[in-house]
Order: sequence, then structure tokens, then C-alpha cells
Amino acid sequence: MQNAAPWPMSNEELQQWFARPNIPIEELTQMWLSMDQNPSTKSEIVQLRSNNKMHELEKRLRNRIQFGTAGILSSLQLLANKRSSGTNGSGLLPHE
Repeated sequence: MQNAAPWPMSNEELQQWFARPNIPIEELTQMWLSMDQNPSTKSEIVQLRSNNKMHELEKRLRNRIQFGTAGILSSLQLLANKRSSGTNGSGLLPHE
């Protein structure tokens, strides 16, 4: 593992490390194990590595989690509708 980085690293260093193309799964696994502080998940990864379950390690470690904005956008749309309609959001005019 020539490029395995020591932990802890700064956010910038982590971004640079993960930005490298085609990081070998062995390096990703080692990085995970150096960062994971949860004994349960760490144990799972160690077991997968010990049993040579590279496909499962790829599934778990290769892809980054992505979060959508649908919930935020729908909330903003509700707020915009509420403001433009002059209601309080319930369809009723605000009490004055």
C-alpha cells in the first residue's frame, strides 16, 4: 500500500486522497479501518477482508454517499407558495 495515508488527516488532505482515480480496494479498506471508530462496523470490514470478500468491500467502500436536495427544495417551494398566496400555509388568511 504505497499511498495509504496516516490518520488523522485534514479535510483538504482527505479530499485529495479520495480524489485519486482508481484507488485500490486494499487502500480503501486500510483507510476505512484507520478512520472507523465503531467497533461493530470495523469488525465487519475486518471480517470481509479476512474472508477475501473483495466484491462486498467494493460495494461498501467504493461509492460515496450522495444526498439529494428534494426535501429542501420542496420546503422552499412550500414557503414560496405560502408567501405568494398571502396565507399562513393552511389555506386560511392570517388572523390580524
